[in-house]
Amino acid sequence: MLFILQLLGVLILGFSAYLWWDSASYLDLNELSEVYVTPFIVLLVLGVIMTVVGFLGCCGAIRESRCLLSMVSVLTSSEIHRKC
Repeated sequence: MLFILQLLGVLILGFSAYLWWDSASYLDLNELSEVYVTPFIVLLVLGVIMTVVGFLGCCGAIRESRCLLSMVSVLTSSEIHRKC
C-alpha cells in the first residue's frame, strides 16, 4: 500500500513539474494572475508530501522501525481526518 502511495506521489510530482516547465512555452506567467499558477504549486507540494510519506513507510517497513512506522501512521491518519 505504501509503495503505491509513493509511486502515485512520484507520478503526481513528475506530472506537475512537466506542466510547470511546459507552461512556459504557451503561457506568459508574468502576465497571469496567481490563480493560474496556484494549481501547479499545489500539485508539486502534494506530490512531494505523498512521496516522502510513502518513502518513510517503505523504509520503516523494511527496517521494522517503530519510530518511522508511527510517524507514517500519524501523518496518514492526520491526512484522513482533515478530509472528513
